[in-house]
Amino acid sequence: MANLDRYRESMNKRLAEPKNLDEFLRKARYLDYEAMRAPFEAFITNRYLSTGHIQWMYNSAWPKLWWQLYDYYLLPTAGFYGAKRACSPLHLIYNYATKEIIASNLTSREAGKLAL
Repeated sequence: MANLDRYRESMNKRLAEPKNLDEFLRKARYLDYEAMRAPFEAFITNRYLSTGHIQWMYNSAWPKLWWQLYDYYLLPTAGFYGAKRACSPLHLIYNYATKEIIASNLTSREAGKLAL
């Protein structure tokens, strides 16, 4: 990809066109968080049928906006926090395939009664 046209088109459709660079970067971080959280939650949702999850890029060899957990300077990205949230021991997951909300408990104990 020689430019960000497709990325910006997707961002604009999903979050509206950014008005300045700061807003663009904030929205890019949000998209990175969301894009990284989804595959980890999909694996957790299907963990008894799936064989694993392969993370494509741990960190990037150059500065970029997506698909890594750590940036070029080895600082955590929004994607790192999306993956961290997806793998939290006890939380709710929306399953896009079945349109169900799943209570994920990755601990070794029963959660008991839960409330929002």
